[in-house]
Parts: sequence; structure tokens; C-alpha cells
Amino acid sequence: MKRNSNEYRNNIRAVLLEGGVARAYFKRAPENKTFPYVVFDIRALGENRDVIEVDAWGLKGNEEELTNIADAIEENLDGYIIANEKHSSLLDSNNDMKWIDDDDENIIRINLSFNATYQA
Repeated sequence: MKRNSNEYRNNIRAVLLEGGVARAYFKRAPENKTFPYVVFDIRALGENRDVIEVDAWGLKGNEEELTNIADAIEENLDGYIIANEKHSSLLDSNNDMKWIDDDDENIIRINLSFNATYQA
């Protein structure tokens, strides 16, 4: 089953927003971003598999809020099936949530990743 890349990205963004993320961006947040926000990327592993990387960004002092956002992302995406007439994908958490240091010590970030497997 061939996927439509734009629709696939939009589906993933919609799942993030439905799960309580206020702002979700593909690859890069805009310059005028408001914290907290999420950036996701899709890395192809083969014809039928991708890794979806999700980074939750926040400001120092808001660690609990960012942890809650990351927990909600993991809960909502793990086992989620994106299905429509153009593609069908099963998302599975890699259970690898981790804090990432940023050059700006006022910014905090949590990274998560998910495997996406296409199904016909």
C-alpha cells in the first residue's frame, strides 16, 4: 500500500493534537513558537517501516508539565492505528523516552520514538 506523505504527516499531527498536545509541528517549529510544543519527524526504514521521532519542548521550571505531555504522547500513540483509504499504519512505542540536554539551559526537551508499520 503506497502512502500519501502529506496526508500521513497530517494524520500523525492530528493524533498528537487529539492527544492533548497544543502545538505540533513537522520537522521544525516556527521562530515565534510558544512553549510547550512538539516537533515530529518521520524517518523511513524501508518500504513498509518508519520511525517517528517526537520531541516535546518546554521551558526550564516546567519539567512536570513536559513530562505529562510526553506521557500523554506515549499513551496516545502506542498501539494507535492510522487508517484511511490511502494508507494504514500501526504505531508502536520504542519505550525509549529520554531527556535531551539543549545548548540553551532555559530549554528542556524529552525525546520519544515510535515504529510505524504499514499494513495492506
